[in-house]
Amino acid sequence: MKAVRILLFVSSCFSSTFILAQISFEARVLDSLTKKPVAFTAVGIKGTSRGCLSNEDGLFKMQGVLPTDTLIISNITYKKRQIPVSKVLSNPAIYITAFERSLQEMVVYANDAALYDLFELCRKQLGTSKKSQSKLYFVLESEIGEQPVELMECYYNARYDNSGFEDLGFKNGRVALAPYSDRFFVNRNTSKAISFLSLTTAAERLPAIPFQQSKKQLKKNFHLQIKNTVSGLNPIYCIAFEPKLKDGNSFSGEAWIEKNTGILQKIILQVDSTNTHPFIPFAENYARIEGVSMQITKSFVEVNKAMQPEYLYFNYQINYHHLHNTVLESANSDTTFKVNCQGVMYYYDYNQLFSLPYFKYDPEAEDYRKITSLTYNDWFWNSNNLLEYSNERKKKIAYFKKNGLLVNYRNTSLSLQKFKPGFFETSYIQWTDKKRLSLKKDGIKNDTLAASYQNQQFLSQRYKLSAQIFLDINPSGDSLQHYSTTLLDVYDTFYNLQEEPATNCFMNIYFDLVEIERRKMEEVIAKNKLKLPEMDALYKSTLKTVEQMSSDYFSKVSRGKNLYELEKWNFVVKQNLGINNFEIFGLSIKNK
Repeated sequence: MKAVRILLFVSSCFSSTFILAQISFEARVLDSLTKKPVAFTAVGIKGTSRGCLSNEDGLFKMQGVLPTDTLIISNITYKKRQIPVSKVLSNPAIYITAFERSLQEMVVYANDAALYDLFELCRKQLGTSKKSQSKLYFVLESEIGEQPVELMECYYNARYDNSGFEDLGFKNGRVALAPYSDRFFVNRNTSKAISFLSLTTAAERLPAIPFQQSKKQLKKNFHLQIKNTVSGLNPIYCIAFEPKLKDGNSFSGEAWIEKNTGILQKIILQVDSTNTHPFIPFAENYARIEGVSMQITKSFVEVNKAMQPEYLYFNYQINYHHLHNTVLESANSDTTFKVNCQGVMYYYDYNQLFSLPYFKYDPEAEDYRKITSLTYNDWFWNSNNLLEYSNERKKKIAYFKKNGLLVNYRNTSLSLQKFKPGFFETSYIQWTDKKRLSLKKDGIKNDTLAASYQNQQFLSQRYKLSAQIFLDINPSGDSLQHYSTTLLDVYDTFYNLQEEPATNCFMNIYFDLVEIERRKMEEVIAKNKLKLPEMDALYKSTLKTVEQMSSDYFSKVSRGKNLYELEKWNFVVKQNLGINNFEIFGLSIKNK
């Protein structure tokens, strides 16, 4: 294993003082007894809020670390270990020792009143936990049998308390897919489904959790039994809970709770073949889900003397029955298969958030729709690798690249139209000088949205063109890394009037005019070393210019019917972008 990669070394022959090198290294967390990898173990740098998480193979990678730093290795079932980075460089295997589990401190029998009291204390602790925020990394892998079918990675700003999520703000994401039996299986919005999970508030589409119930309800609905303890000044009890009614509407599992404080350290939830779940088939008339099994683990860590969520690990298995449909599918019979999905949400950089992209997403847009609106940002993905790829995941990426498609990955140009174009069409079309838009071919006409405008007396209220400038900003040392693009919002755009020869020319000139303003913004950025508030002000100023320009354009060209005015705007586009839309669409003043 390559243990160390030197990133920077600075020394001076004129001084006895050396500037220590920042280094990058890989290491593996192993169980000291079994020598097996310990997955999802927190690795932090002492005295800082920086850290990462070991992957399924116990492997982690640290960047920008000093040889004099000390690592803190922590896992709820293992003794915390501190180890100097210099020692890891010479031996990248870090062994940690499991706690001894003992029941000698006290004897607690199943359903003892003390257990229900402890659960009640824990419920109150969760209910009064402070709201907090952090960055969040989300990864999801899906398989059918032995075949990989999906891999999704996303980054968010997360706002939450210890019970559950309040909000997830999308930063960036990418997805890899491969068809199974000529069909795709995709988790269209798993992050939202997982965000429904609250330890203290019942959710309609999730099984019940003990902390959602009062002590009286808990005694009625759940059996409690102590399983083991972690000894110490403040012992931790692992208490198993089991629903009395085996109807699939309640989770069973284990809760690791501090005896003296009622603070929850870790909880494991599981349920088999339940119909109470947040998953819905894409086409409910042609598919059904016949039971879901779920296993969820949520772990907490102490940060600045307060408990914070550390990670949320989840597995689920879906029994999927795809009904034969001669219109949508070429299969000759129904298909039943089991999909295995596993993933993790990892919280990090507590109270430090991403600068979210300057872009107004449709509030109902799923992660897939947001991802397909992005272009690959090499800097972002190289700078955000919180969970190192395991060897197994690397093999899956190679499989997707060969047999499926990669979206928002480096050096991948496979069209989303290669498979199932209806589903993979993006809600946003990126501006390019290589392609001109067409109302019919690009799906811009939106009859559903436009229906409410069909009876409008004024023609100006029966169409809408909506383009946005996407700007993403990322701090990089003492400067800002950014990228921008112009996107046409297909969801918000409609044209509920009769199409005429000048229609597409009218639409493309508008899109080009927004692109011109984006380029003007980029020129200002290129000439000045702007700080975040200045970038923010520049973007808002650009939006105002776009709004004024759009109003002026729409009022003068009359949906493209006024060719004299339209030709003037065509000249502006030709001067700035070198594109002659009149020539492309066969228009001239003589045609009027």
